[in-house]
Amino acid sequence: MRPETWALANKSPEHHLLKLELATAARAAGFRAELEVSSKTRTWRAVLLVFDEQDRPFMALEAHQR
Repeated sequence: MRPETWALANKSPEHHLLKLELATAARAAGFRAELEVSSKTRTWRAVLLVFDEQDRPFMALEAHQR
């Protein structure tokens, strides 16, 4: 769940599509993937966080617009 203060209105449809494609690819490879994950302290946020077979986060992905 993301805090409501994170505005997504300034992101393009292509940006949102890329995030979904990244999640789909990670899941197709057999991993659990979650969108818009932040740390408990909210000092960082990952567009996509991928978890390993032991359900530990091991990869954070970011999607940037040009």
